[in-house]
Amino acid sequence: MEQRITEATALLSTAALQNNFLRLTRAADVAPENAFALVKANAYGHGAREVALRLAAVGARRFAVARLSEAIEVREAIPDCEILILAPTNPCLTSDLLAGDFTQVVNSTEYADELAARVPCDKRLKITFAVDTGMGRLGFPAVSGDPTEEILAVAKNGRLLPTSIYTHIPDADVDGGLAEKSIGIFRGVLNELAARGLSLPAHFANSVSILRFGAAAQPIIRPGISLYGYNPAPHLPDPGLVPVMRLCAPILQVRRFAPGETVGYYRTYRIDKPTRIALLGIGYADGFLRSCSGGLVTVGGVKCPLVGRISMDLSSIALPDGLAVKPGDHAVLFGDEQADLIALSAHAGSIPYEMLAGLTARVKRVWVD
Repeated sequence: MEQRITEATALLSTAALQNNFLRLTRAADVAPENAFALVKANAYGHGAREVALRLAAVGARRFAVARLSEAIEVREAIPDCEILILAPTNPCLTSDLLAGDFTQVVNSTEYADELAARVPCDKRLKITFAVDTGMGRLGFPAVSGDPTEEILAVAKNGRLLPTSIYTHIPDADVDGGLAEKSIGIFRGVLNELAARGLSLPAHFANSVSILRFGAAAQPIIRPGISLYGYNPAPHLPDPGLVPVMRLCAPILQVRRFAPGETVGYYRTYRIDKPTRIALLGIGYADGFLRSCSGGLVTVGGVKCPLVGRISMDLSSIALPDGLAVKPGDHAVLFGDEQADLIALSAHAGSIPYEMLAGLTARVKRVWVD
């Protein structure tokens, strides 16, 4: 039965989510338990707890987040999974890291020492090493130097338990050998560490790397935006990804406007012919960007332009002649297919990541299957 939309609502598909996860693991030829499912930023706006539970149902045993609070939410839902925290946690919260059995990223010797100093002598804190191979963010620098000695020194600390090592490729969708260079640097570090007696499970493959390198991305992968149905590099093969979210908004009012009348703040949209304008119950307080004004949304299968300035709670669309629309109907902002959000975010000067992750708690999340 069609879901009744009475407020800004994200309709979420379990089948699409699980389909995407399994297709990505098959594309990389890895078992589901060898994929770190990215559920940071509230699972890219989809709801971390519910996403993690649905992925666990099809074999996911590893999850990655950005903050301790996100890790705690996932742990409460799934007590026996591995949870990787991809950004530094303040060392004063080391006891919470231990209590949650989380794996904390380590990006420098100094940070590792701060953590270890707060670990009781009878315990060990799980850590993963981040290696910077060109992203220029977190990690032991490997582009202009050799981090082997530093990593080995940290690994010898008896209060830390290394479980893996990873890097993040900043441009895996770009031709020209830059991604291959980063991967080569990373593998060079792995080989040097192995020669010195330290071999750890390693991973580099985000969504783009999975699609570009396929089975060469194994043994462990880290799918993010692709889990939620979007190919971040449309020129790369798509394994059959389906958007998980359909963002909908109720139609609150339909009015006919005469030529010369205006719509929205500062009268930025002026009517040039008799036009019906539908008012939608969604705005930037829901995370629907003001810069989406002028983009297209769907009503009754027909594309309709957003007109005037999107305000805090409301947006307006112009209806074509002959389209039967009334209050109580709804518009689909994006999610019928990948192209909807890709086009709308490009129009807004944004990207699908930002528009999904930026949806606020005011948007109702409803799992429909």
